[in-house]
Amino acid sequence: MTNDIENIAKIANQYNVPVIVDAVSSLGGIPLKMDEWGIDAVITCSQKCLMSPPGLSFIALSDRAWEMTKTSNLPKYYFDLRKAREGVLKPKPDTPATPAVSTIMAVAKATDMLLEKGLDNVYKKQSEYGKKVRKYVKELGLDLLPSEEVASNLITAIKVPERYKASDIINYMKEKHRVLITGGQGPLKGKIIRIGHMGYLTDEMLDKALYALKDAISSL
Repeated sequence: MTNDIENIAKIANQYNVPVIVDAVSSLGGIPLKMDEWGIDAVITCSQKCLMSPPGLSFIALSDRAWEMTKTSNLPKYYFDLRKAREGVLKPKPDTPATPAVSTIMAVAKATDMLLEKGLDNVYKKQSEYGKKVRKYVKELGLDLLPSEEVASNLITAIKVPERYKASDIINYMKEKHRVLITGGQGPLKGKIIRIGHMGYLTDEMLDKALYALKDAISSL
């Protein structure tokens, strides 16, 4: 599901409510205009649209959010953002603790790749992938979760019909086609499967995943 962050932030700002965005799976794959939309904090990670190994989190704060850190009395050490900022702003920058240097280098390369392609081109390709997957899923007679109007262009959740087990579909695709997808979590465990189509992905890779899904549905 993709939330309408622009309009949510607009309403929140009318009431002076801080806006915090979980962009873990979306930053780098769909538009997110932090300053223009009046967002106070954006949190993301290295392993989704930024196409890098897991191990890094990124937090961006607005001027208003930085002011809030001055009055925050929550106990903190590792996640003391003020201490981290002070280190970065030194003449010789440093960090409060040892960072995942190799992952930082991977993210630096990945962001170069995104900028070389052009973010608008990346967003367009992700939109095409999202539409392609949703169309294919519906042609298989399967239902989406949520509805297509608010569906994500980065990951597609599919309701599992009662005649199937989510784990059987996942295992079939993995063992026969070497395609790895995942299931639902919490109350949706066993009720949905999820196909990610973000980050480093080619048309051939996506076509293989969709064929594997079709084969699983027709064979199980």
